Amino acid sequence: MKATEVLMVVATPSFILSGFTWPLSQMPTWVQFIADLIPLTHYLKTFRLLYLNHSGISHIYGPLLAMGVIAIICLTLSAVILHFKIRKITRDV
Repeated sequence: MKATEVLMVVATPSFILSGFTWPLSQMPTWVQFIADLIPLTHYLKTFRLLYLNHSGISHIYGPLLAMGVIAIICLTLSAVILHFKIRKITRDV
């Protein structure tokens, strides 16, 4: 039940801010900045370019780079948090 609640808290804003339901160009600049931090935004840009616009691979380097940077940052943060969690557990035992 907790996982479903957390998923709804995370998924709903990312769905709204990704540009899936409303175009990002019509949103305020500060909302566009927040949307650029969400990987779904860059995935949708890539999908639109490849599937809807029939663009070439050379047009998707920007969104792919952004998704790669987000992935590296999230992986690094996850590793650091996991390290501290393991350290805390082994210290308590």
